[in-house]
Amino acid sequence: ILGHTVHAVPFVVVMVLTRLRSMPNNMIDAARDLGADEVVAFFRVTLPFLAPALLGGAIFAALLSVDDFVRTFFLGGYRPTLPVLIFTKVQGGMSPEINVMATLVLIVTAAIGLYAERLTRRARSR
Repeated sequence: ILGHTVHAVPFVVVMVLTRLRSMPNNMIDAARDLGADEVVAFFRVTLPFLAPALLGGAIFAALLSVDDFVRTFFLGGYRPTLPVLIFTKVQGGMSPEINVMATLVLIVTAAIGLYAERLTRRARSR
């Protein structure tokens, strides 16, 4: 888990910082003018503004982890993850079991991507 986290955090930070830099300063000023202190302004203004970037970063990190083979292969414990299991099974030749596992990885990755797209469209329509 630590290897995947170290690998994914820079991508998430870039997404969040890009979104944060695009935030208008007058949004925080307006919250303070209406009586919100810094903590309330963060939770009521900044955090909801960053929510799409945080969600996108989380989905991107999850997709990286699902697809990441090398890090899992070298840093994994005694129980292999699905990509490592597929790799080790392919070494012995193709079989229906390998095809099912590879299809499962493809379906999960596609489902996460489609869900992210759906959330993005819903957020844009608001």
